[in-house]
Amino acid sequence: MRPLHVVRALGASPTHSSLRQPLTLRPFPGPFKAALEGAWSLAYIPAHESCPPRRRCAVVNIPPEESARVPSDELRDLAAACLKAAGLRADHADQLAQLLANGDLRGVRTHGTRQIQGYCPALRDGHLNGNPQLAVVQETDASVLVDGDGGLGYAPMMMATEAAIPKAKARGVAVGASRHHGHYGSAGHYVRRAMADGCCAF
Repeated sequence: MRPLHVVRALGASPTHSSLRQPLTLRPFPGPFKAALEGAWSLAYIPAHESCPPRRRCAVVNIPPEESARVPSDELRDLAAACLKAAGLRADHADQLAQLLANGDLRGVRTHGTRQIQGYCPALRDGHLNGNPQLAVVQETDASVLVDGDGGLGYAPMMMATEAAIPKAKARGVAVGASRHHGHYGSAGHYVRRAMADGCCAF
């Protein structure tokens, strides 16, 4: 496996050249190796050839020079269709496709629709539960814990966020948490969901 390099920010200004250091990823040992290797190819790209040797950085969220514009609704529909074909339940596939397309629209390509190339094989091969039964397993006036039942993390994390919003409005602060699931993508999805209802989140 060819080593891949990513930019790792070590300070408050990640664009400063002195703070960009290569991080080499190596094969992950253990039973999850196959599932994770598929995700690596999506989250990280080979070091950009224009960077000096030994200090190569990844060009992550910059569109390639040669690319095609695709209407976001078509991209969303394609992602949803792929996820459903791989075995993800329809409501979760539609929600996930919208969130991934939103990531692309915001320029966060690492957490956009390119992720379906890893999610679909993981769903198809049974590494992720395509029909998770989400459940609130613990709840108080100011907290909620959602179990993801071995599926992707987007739906349970969004469920926890949406359950925490009215609690925060009533109590002043609340915590939403989720467990037993895979990748939940960009944390910004859930922050923006809280912001839509007049709350701040982190």
